Amino acid sequence: MSIVCVVVLCLAVFVPRPAADVHTVGPGADFEQIHEALAAAVDGDTLLVASGTYEGFIVDGLSVSIVADSGETALIDGPVVIRNLGVGQSVLLAGLVWDGVYPSVSTISQLLDVDGNQGAVRVERCTVQGPISVFGTARMTGVRISDSDDVALVDCFVEAGTPNTISVPEAGDPAVEVATSTVTLDGCTLVGGLGGEGSPAFLPNGAVGGAALDVTDAVVVLSGCDLTGGVGGRGAACVQEQNGNGGDGGVGLRASGASTLSSRATTVAGGAGGQGGSSGFGCFNPGIDGQVGANVVGTSVVPVPGPHRTWASAVPVRELEPFVASVTATPGDWAALLWSAVPENAPVVGVPGQLLVSLGPPTNLRLLGVVPGGGVLALPAALPELGPGVESARVFTQLLVQAPGGELHLGAPLTLVALDAAF
Repeated sequence: MSIVCVVVLCLAVFVPRPAADVHTVGPGADFEQIHEALAAAVDGDTLLVASGTYEGFIVDGLSVSIVADSGETALIDGPVVIRNLGVGQSVLLAGLVWDGVYPSVSTISQLLDVDGNQGAVRVERCTVQGPISVFGTARMTGVRISDSDDVALVDCFVEAGTPNTISVPEAGDPAVEVATSTVTLDGCTLVGGLGGEGSPAFLPNGAVGGAALDVTDAVVVLSGCDLTGGVGGRGAACVQEQNGNGGDGGVGLRASGASTLSSRATTVAGGAGGQGGSSGFGCFNPGIDGQVGANVVGTSVVPVPGPHRTWASAVPVRELEPFVASVTATPGDWAALLWSAVPENAPVVGVPGQLLVSLGPPTNLRLLGVVPGGGVLALPAALPELGPGVESARVFTQLLVQAPGGELHLGAPLTLVALDAAF
């Protein structure tokens, strides 16, 4: 049995008796819509989502995992809200996709709204792409996080929507907006929203692009991320015999208030300036292109040493089903896994990175091996049986490495979800 098997075997230890239920969601499943399954769920349940298109939903004070099944595409058509989690509660969203096309949505403020949570929220392997030119949309932020104590976005792509210029061109929205919260972004790509185009009837100049990340009075930890401000809006062509100027690009990262930011192996860049307007009878001078946006505004970012180190596995995994997990790190690193039934979000003195699993007691640690010369340690595994009456189990894991020089580094987190073979 591989080391990963030993780790996953311990999932059963954390499952309360009676075990939490699995609710299947999709065409012909237990429930047609996610919100219907949520109405029947209790703390600890798992919603296993098949391919399909689903309405937005609200998770209100409920510990639950909402996971797209392996190889399935679960499209979310509308906003999702996670709110009012108490201490000890947690929510996992994994593998969900907002694809930027929302025929039924016209007045949303953000696609994913995480608000007022004392418990933990984990958003992993999700794509959040804002609406494209939806008439009447006032704001199109991808993800907004406010008043929440423990949030982590892992291996996510987030892009703000594109405003539809009705009258005055509007500035682009941020991809991720954080206020009065503690947030970790690990392996994520953020792209600010496009600035509104100049309006031939009102203002000819394009608007500024949106920030990739906008932070107010918050603690944010970045690792292995790519932040790019939104492109400035295009200038209008030939308004009162004058071509409009392009809008400036958006800021890569903007912070205000009492914010603290740290960053490891992360790129931050302002967005490209919008193109100046051109063409039109009697308009011989093209508009001026916008300026590239600033990388960072309003704060200093504390650098965290070391490269971004990751570990990956199929999620979910069924009992007795073989799979391959992998660690990507520096050759010569000793790799290990920390794991717990309880999430965390805190620094560890003397260890670069942010701790996202509880250290106990007890402290659960399993050695995985030495990362070979290619930088990838492959770990074939198979999940043993979960046990009688156990439909699902979940454990929070995080990579821990010891570099050849002896220093420890915290790597990427991953929430493992194990399922009974019946699902």
